[in-house]
Amino acid sequence: MFEFLRRMIVPIMLITLLFFVLLIVLEWGLNFTGRAGRSNPNAIAEINGEEVTYQEFQRYYQQLYQEALAASEGDIPDERLQQIEDQAFDQMVADRLFLQQAAKKGVVVTDKDVYDYLKRFPPKFVQESPSFQTDGKFDYNKYIQAMLDPQAAPFWAQVEPLARLDVMKVKVQQEILQSILVTEPEIRRAYIDSLETIDVGMVNVSMGLYSRKPPTFTDQQIRDYYDEHREEYRRGERAVIKFVTIAKTPTEYDWEVAYAEAKKLYDSLLAGADFARLARTYSDDRVSGAKGGDLGWFERGRMVGPFDSAAFSMKEGELSPPIKSPFGWHIIKHHGYRTEEEIPFGETTKKQVRKARVSHILVQVKPTPETLDRWYRQLDDFRLDARKSDFESAAERAGLEVKTTIPFEERGFIVEIGPAEDIVKFAFASQPGDVSDIIEFKDNLYVVQLAERIPPGIASFEEVKARVRQDLLRATIREMCDDTAQAIYAEVQAGKSLKEAAEAHGVRYETLTGQTRRPFFPGIGQAPEAIGVAFSLKNKGDISPPVSYNSGTVIFELLDRRSPDVT
Repeated sequence: MFEFLRRMIVPIMLITLLFFVLLIVLEWGLNFTGRAGRSNPNAIAEINGEEVTYQEFQRYYQQLYQEALAASEGDIPDERLQQIEDQAFDQMVADRLFLQQAAKKGVVVTDKDVYDYLKRFPPKFVQESPSFQTDGKFDYNKYIQAMLDPQAAPFWAQVEPLARLDVMKVKVQQEILQSILVTEPEIRRAYIDSLETIDVGMVNVSMGLYSRKPPTFTDQQIRDYYDEHREEYRRGERAVIKFVTIAKTPTEYDWEVAYAEAKKLYDSLLAGADFARLARTYSDDRVSGAKGGDLGWFERGRMVGPFDSAAFSMKEGELSPPIKSPFGWHIIKHHGYRTEEEIPFGETTKKQVRKARVSHILVQVKPTPETLDRWYRQLDDFRLDARKSDFESAAERAGLEVKTTIPFEERGFIVEIGPAEDIVKFAFASQPGDVSDIIEFKDNLYVVQLAERIPPGIASFEEVKARVRQDLLRATIREMCDDTAQAIYAEVQAGKSLKEAAEAHGVRYETLTGQTRRPFFPGIGQAPEAIGVAFSLKNKGDISPPVSYNSGTVIFELLDRRSPDVT
């Protein structure tokens, strides 16, 4: 029993903390307002009357940004940057709420608390610092000596606020846990639920049975379904835009510029420069560059074509001139070959596999400032022309293709472009006919014109016909599943066994053994509503009525139940 409670304490703590934070938000309110009217112009928000400064937010943001940068192999995508910004704000709010609650409860963190915490739990960034490592591993003795060194006081002054906040959180959590009351019946129920297992017979009438040869529908049937479910196709205000775009794809000139850079590195290597040093300094492959360009051992076919061919045709110790691949220009240094016995990918028996080990320096090909300037001038000239005349005519004169989007909502997704926030903002802040400035999104440059704003209402049949067809198909197949399961259940009630009735309708009877209350059953996946019905059966031989779940309809027969000893 005590072992079970020890296992349950972490989930209990997490669930309790979640409800605690939600309670604070609901009870107190966050009171976020704009900057206007604040005494501190640098404040960006208020949390229960306490101002939050931009500098405080930046500390959270920079920490998460540096972690993401270290884990990435290149530039961080715009979507990830937005996630980092949201995560930083959420974490800052949560920490401030904890501090406010700590003050409300009179929680105090002493210097000794902080010292004891740091002594027991060295921060991760400290463990990774070379100053606290010996032979590449964290040296606890060095860490303790630094804690006792008066000359290291400035360093610990930076660490202390972070540690003090962590200790504060722990103390608030302890205050919360001390208020939890778990009754004996609750413990007993949780204990039984976690260890009870059942064996069941299962008849799963899945939607896949009828999807192999799906029913077909006439246009009138699709239209009738739309008319019966019109409210399901109600939309908010939508916009339609026209746009022209230039993809930021490197030109031949850009490839030549990148080749010249790679050739300079190659000439330096021929003159005796250290390969690993140049790779760490100049390679655009950050992962291998940090290791001096070393890619380790790999078999033929693992690398992109031209690179792979060179790696398995070079001699040990050889240095290649710049080699072109879709990723850019590579300079390869060969370290040799070896043969290993292993099972190649996609095969089942061991073979002798020849492997090569090389290092490389990658010079990526990116649009040069000259290329970007030419694109921007082309789009800017088009933009000015389109504002004076006609969008299509201006595009034709500029040699650009005009495309038109399907309607999209303000919080929606532009099918033809993607989640381009700046374009969506322009569309819903403009009047029909307005032409935007140049907008950059991912690897493209855009100029857009608002073509139409569609007021809120029910989408027309033509707009949503494809979706209506899919909805009708799913509803029809689900109804077929329910009808088949109900027919099987009716025959069981008339005296047939579940297995006989299922096989008469072409549905398989399966036996599942040792199933727990986890929300996953073989064959039906995560279907808590169905699994709950299976565990509600009391006696051996009991058969459940049909129960619908996300992908079909299922019937259970209880074969055996094993409950844990609660003594």
